[in-house]
Amino acid sequence: DPNCADPLGQRCQFTPTISGVTTPRWIDGVSKAKSLAIGGMGGAIDSNGDIALFELRENESNAPFIKQFEALGDATDLAIGLRSGCVQHRSGLLGCWGGTDPFDGAHSREWSKIGAVEGVGEISRIAGDFERTCAVETAGKVWCWNNSEPPVSPREITGIDDALDVATSPEMICVLRRGGAVSCWNPENSDEKFTPIRDVSTLVVAKGKGCSIRRNGVVTCWTARSQAAARDVIGITDARSIAIGWSETCAVTGT
Repeated sequence: DPNCADPLGQRCQFTPTISGVTTPRWIDGVSKAKSLAIGGMGGAIDSNGDIALFELRENESNAPFIKQFEALGDATDLAIGLRSGCVQHRSGLLGCWGGTDPFDGAHSREWSKIGAVEGVGEISRIAGDFERTCAVETAGKVWCWNNSEPPVSPREITGIDDALDVATSPEMICVLRRGGAVSCWNPENSDEKFTPIRDVSTLVVAKGKGCSIRRNGVVTCWTARSQAAARDVIGITDARSIAIGWSETCAVTGT
């Protein structure tokens, strides 16, 4: 809370809000969800491997509702942009939908059927933001494309053939490589990469800031502007998981 008198937050309480909603709402029709993704709309993968896409409503009187349901039966991962999304199948194949101008009829979203992405091999990880989506092949190559350019035209990121994971934001994209090194670049110029940190096990990125859990449990963060000037977060030496947002970063610690 920017109005909080205590900068450490020790005497402050706040209620998270999403589009004016202060009370969590059940999403009718979604049960046994295994994972979630949020972008221009929400998405969930259920225990059957099916996906449900749902609108995020503007007030508490209306609960989110399912916009589209795809009985795929083999979905394992999901990434959603402003008006597009991609799903990873159990076989490693990648399928995407949408991709039109995000401001063209944004209040009456029309989502096309899921279509296969040509040119990309077996996928182990996908990630996306409002502007672009990236995928990691099991072989270690990384492919990225703009969400606003239908059909999907993936472009291979040169110089990387050992990627394990990828995280994206409009200002910076980073990959976790075999051996624990992290490589990052500006989305507009993937030829100029920098390595802010090594010995990493978990990687997250949001709004031009990257954070990681190192193999010793320490959390280290950096920004696109500072590049290699990564700094450890004081007081955290046993992090187990981490999540990053536009203004806050949180970590789960302990054994």
